[in-house]
Amino acid sequence: MIYGYGDYRYELVKDWGKNLPKEWGLNSVPGIYVDSKDHVYIMSRSKPPIIVCTTEGEVLDTWGDDILVRPHGMYIDEDNKIYIVDGEVHVAYVFNEDKEILMTLGVKGQKSDTGAIKKNFYTVKHSAGPFNYPTHLTKARNGYLFATDGYGNARVHRFKPDGTLDFSWGEPGHGPGEFMLPHCVVIDDQDRLLVADRHNNRIQLFTMDGEFIEEWTNMVRPAGLCIKDGILYVGECKQTLTFDDSPSRISIFNLKGELLSRLENPDALDTIDKTSIMPDELYRCVHSISVDSEGSIYVTEVGQKHPADYLAIRKYRRVKGD
Repeated sequence: MIYGYGDYRYELVKDWGKNLPKEWGLNSVPGIYVDSKDHVYIMSRSKPPIIVCTTEGEVLDTWGDDILVRPHGMYIDEDNKIYIVDGEVHVAYVFNEDKEILMTLGVKGQKSDTGAIKKNFYTVKHSAGPFNYPTHLTKARNGYLFATDGYGNARVHRFKPDGTLDFSWGEPGHGPGEFMLPHCVVIDDQDRLLVADRHNNRIQLFTMDGEFIEEWTNMVRPAGLCIKDGILYVGECKQTLTFDDSPSRISIFNLKGELLSRLENPDALDTIDKTSIMPDELYRCVHSISVDSEGSIYVTEVGQKHPADYLAIRKYRRVKGD
């Protein structure tokens, strides 16, 4: 079956990931990222937490058991430095390619005071410094780091290249520069920050100084973002986190915010309150998304009711031509 339309059409690579050992428990996978060498980094909530594969799914390496507790977001820069947020313990790490920690942001086990009850973002009373269940970390071309701080906070933090906190912005709410679960951040070639403001059903765009530019709203619960060759790929988890009939989807935009294609269940209506049974080829709750050098899309899912043997990873190969 072909998913999507126009110049962005895809088919499922059906056996991708089926070789991964079932005891690794890959039924809830919060992150995936393809590095500059086309190595696919899979970030799991089981052990091992980091699995490195080829684009064909062959395992190259596993690591992170002695470091990561419950990782959430991942980014890899052009030098193959790896940026991982460990939300449960309120820290973010920068690793080199040899898996050595270069930098730690935050203090492990210490969260900022926002008045939030655990990780319930609806209960955030006010924003605070880093971190309170952070969600994602990325790097700008000038070396500055930007983190979304997410489940127990409502902020974006900017750090200097040495890891010193520079400044933060954002408060809980629905207006410009306010957030209801800032879940992911990416930076485009114009040095604009695109922040997935998940439960406000939008992406907010900012300058690197935190000035609001605009918002894009043609989406529902954007969770994962990836920019590849000037194209924005958005993983939308839509309604629920359960293993049910939620019509999660992938949306593809240019950097003007114009929709180019959408991968979803063709039987599902494009509304928040309509659900439809998803075929096994699709996904229940897209949480992270990445793209390799050939244009193939990789998505991972999270969920509280996935069967133990469910594989929460998909690869879609781009179909070219008529």
